[in-house]
Order: sequence, then structure tokens, then C-alpha cells
Amino acid sequence: MKLSSLCSGILIAATLASLSSCSSKDDIEGTWTGTPQKMAAAGSDGVTGPLVNSRVITTLTFTPESNDSIDGTVQFSSTVSAQDEINENNGVSLDVPYEVSVSAITTATGTYKFVDDDDIAIFLDDNSIEVSMDPEAVKFTSNVADGRQHPEIENLRTGQFWRFKTDILSNMRQEYLRYHRLSDVKVKDNILSVEIDDHDYSFRLAGEE
Repeated sequence: MKLSSLCSGILIAATLASLSSCSSKDDIEGTWTGTPQKMAAAGSDGVTGPLVNSRVITTLTFTPESNDSIDGTVQFSSTVSAQDEINENNGVSLDVPYEVSVSAITTATGTYKFVDDDDIAIFLDDNSIEVSMDPEAVKFTSNVADGRQHPEIENLRTGQFWRFKTDILSNMRQEYLRYHRLSDVKVKDNILSVEIDDHDYSFRLAGEE
């Protein structure tokens, strides 16, 4: 056999091995952090409540049942930040609008299964969805109209806390349900790329740059 033919055969084999590793079921294991995204529409009417201007960073952790398993458990963890304007439309008696911002952590668990080489079905445990939010995370800024701070604004903290927490839970439930099918799954150079509802998303393996 000529050396050139041998080298060509080795190159082809290496290329095929590289391609197959990009969608290997073994490579999905680990914790993957996504990029900041605007919260997707919650149902046909779009995002509800004060979350139109929200941003979400979601982390996925895949744990296979065994080394060569096609299924396992998946954990979701998301950092949610949102802001809204408080005015008379929110049921509060203020003569000028204020801005309010919050941050929260949402979590959920479920199971996953490869339905073919590059598609993953995720089965979310709807009862596992939780919102962790500190009332002190509700921040008020100076009123939009004149920049002055009115002392009574602090009396609205509890109401705004529950308003945001309720809407975050509702919208993140819809957000997580979007993950029911991950298509065109590939892992390469510590990047997990998937397609969700005909949109491309990427996640970086935790601890890797």
C-alpha cells in the first residue's frame, strides 16, 4: 500500500470519528450555561405581566443513567432579571411612574431521552418548578417624571414581590416547556448547540472557556 493511500485512509477515519463525536450521547453529560435571552412568549398572547423586558440565562445539567445510556435526568436553573414601570395601571395610587426591577432564580427537574442520534426528548416534572426570590431583590428607582423619591414607594415592595414572583413562575413554566424537544443536538469544542422551536441556541460547558 502506498504511503499516500495509507495517510488518506487515516485522515478519513479521523474525520469520521471527529464527526461522530460531535453528536455522541456521552458528550451531553455535564452542566451547560446558555446566553442571555429574552423570555419567549408564554402562550398565544405573549409574555404576561411585568416580564416583557425580562432576560433569562438558563443552565442545563444532564446526568446519564449510565456511561452508555441514552437517557437520564436533567436539571434546569435560570437567572431571571426583569423591570417594569409602576403607574396607575398597576393598581397603585401614585401620581408619577416609578421603575421597579427584580432578580430571581428558577429551578426545575425532569428526565431526558435521545430519540435518535441528535434529537433529545425532555419530560419536565411540572410540579418541580420553583422560584427563589428575595423581597430585598425588589429595587425601586427614582420616579420617571421628576427623579424624586417618594417615601411611600417602599410600602409597595411586598405587593410588587408577589406580583413579579407569580408572573415569573407562570412564564418560566412556559419557558421550560419549550425544551420538550431539542433537535440537531451537537457537542463540539465544549459548546452544546441545539435547535428549539426552529431557533438555534448554544450552551457552554461549565468551567470551560
